[in-house]
Amino acid sequence: MTEWDVSLGDRAPQRMFVNVSTEELTDPRLPERVARTVASYGLDPHRLTLEITESGVISHPEVTVAALEQIRALGVQLAIDDFGTGYSSLGRLLEIPAATLKVDQSFTRNLSGNRDAAAVVSAVLLLGHNLRRTVVVEGVENADTLQSLHELGCTHVQGYHLSVPQPPDALRAQLLDPPWAATPLDLGY
Repeated sequence: MTEWDVSLGDRAPQRMFVNVSTEELTDPRLPERVARTVASYGLDPHRLTLEITESGVISHPEVTVAALEQIRALGVQLAIDDFGTGYSSLGRLLEIPAATLKVDQSFTRNLSGNRDAAAVVSAVLLLGHNLRRTVVVEGVENADTLQSLHELGCTHVQGYHLSVPQPPDALRAQLLDPPWAATPLDLGY
């Protein structure tokens, strides 16, 4: 990220999300590794978000919850990835110090025609709002899904409709010369 800050200036990504596996999450040295990595790259820890899964926390809660608290104390933010697909109770939300809930893409498939899926996404959006958490809905693969999420009040989305995963150099090039700069981006709102 520091290289992007230098080469991209104000167009540099403000936050980086990194997936953490269940194996990594249960490693008691994880907080130390995160602290060392942040320091070695000179990264502002507030710009890093680690994505964890509910199932990763459930497997060894006595280890993971303590480690997550230590990581949060560093200033690193946490996101619960694939939210809604794990087997934890809603009470787990109070234990996990996550600032972001990422709603699993299984709820966005055919969202515009599936009232039950829309009800679940709407409920998670309200829950996130009331808990003061950011909610990101994954799996936005087409304009209809994006429009449906907009109508539900969703403000943060992720999916191939917006961008496919890219290597760092391709992302840098796109951020330096964004395709939407020449033409206003119409998200349908």
